[in-house]
Amino acid sequence: MNLTTQFFKFDNLSIFVGIFVGIFFLLITIYSFGFMWQRKRLIYYYSYLILTFISSLGAVFSNNFILFMVFWGFLGLLLYLLIGFAQTENASYTAKKAFIIIGGTDALMLLGLAIVWRLTGSLR
Repeated sequence: MNLTTQFFKFDNLSIFVGIFVGIFFLLITIYSFGFMWQRKRLIYYYSYLILTFISSLGAVFSNNFILFMVFWGFLGLLLYLLIGFAQTENASYTAKKAFIIIGGTDALMLLGLAIVWRLTGSLR
């Protein structure tokens, strides 16, 4: 199967990865019911989780690098929010540290994207 639109591409590999993203999301959701039901701000946690799932699928099915980078950047922000969800000093420190590391790797990925664009002349 190969379906390509202006913004998204659905081929066998991306569908395979998308299925595993969905299975992983389902397992995380089921596992988290046990310890999240007593916490405050439950709606925020599951909202972040659903947005992470949607962003992951967007990154997997992206048809060009710019759209991929948008979804990837949104995933970094959501990861920061999920890590810092506990609102403790340790969680806040860990979330900031993860955000800095992800930002650094995103900068390197952006450099790689610029190199690919320079060599090929295309962002697809």
